[in-house]
Amino acid sequence: MGKASHKSIEVFYGADAGDAKTKRRGINSVETGVRVLENLIALQEPSTLTTIAQASGLDNSQAHRYLSSLMNSGLVSQDPVTGHYSIGPKTLSFGLAALSRLNPIAAVSREAQRLSRDRGHTAMVSIWSPNGPIVLQWFAGRPPVYSALSVGSNLPLVTSATGRVFLAFLDDNYLAPVLAAESLDETVYDPGDLQALREKTRKSCIAKVDSTLIPGLRAVAGPVFSLHNSLAAVLTLVASDAIAKSQNAAMRKDLTAACKTLTQELGGGWPG
Repeated sequence: MGKASHKSIEVFYGADAGDAKTKRRGINSVETGVRVLENLIALQEPSTLTTIAQASGLDNSQAHRYLSSLMNSGLVSQDPVTGHYSIGPKTLSFGLAALSRLNPIAAVSREAQRLSRDRGHTAMVSIWSPNGPIVLQWFAGRPPVYSALSVGSNLPLVTSATGRVFLAFLDDNYLAPVLAAESLDETVYDPGDLQALREKTRKSCIAKVDSTLIPGLRAVAGPVFSLHNSLAAVLTLVASDAIAKSQNAAMRKDLTAACKTLTQELGGGWPG
């Protein structure tokens, strides 16, 4: 488990811009300047004019003009010795201001509500607790799913889709006591099977179960990563036998898109 790319959890309480047809009218030069700044940030190190220009799809003279304006605004700085460009103090202050406003649980809750309201899915938000995964919020879909699960319910690590996501992306330090409590440690559970389940979930980033936790209920769950690729929450869609299994593909597609969007919004990195 130590080799997983997302090792720790930070629990917090509290889309694309669109295609050309849906974009608002704006000033192209501003948008290009933002693109130059985004590419400079994405390079993750002080960079030359040529490197930034190539990343931004501009020639050197164009890139230089935008970088000069960004420097005048304090968004970009230039090393007087090497001539390399880096992010400026104002970019850092903007970033810190944005971080102070992040509320991962509120963001995941908002997206779960949207999936319930607009797509008709029964959606569930779960976080990690000392006793393992716990249901924090439940939003009924159409038709509603009737279940013994409710806010405050603890979920098992292996037989629930939600638990499998936590199993895949949390460090052993968090998992060990819960695995032992569920009698899933190596003394009673084949470690090869457990590791295979983890790797399968890491590879797809999505976990699914069908009647393994509650007969007649199936679920698909995905991770939402925050800063430092910490697992902020797990978003799960639940369906009953009253909902045709032909809807499974749509559930998975909607869930994956939601988790990716939330991860990007919260400053995390989607695996793969």
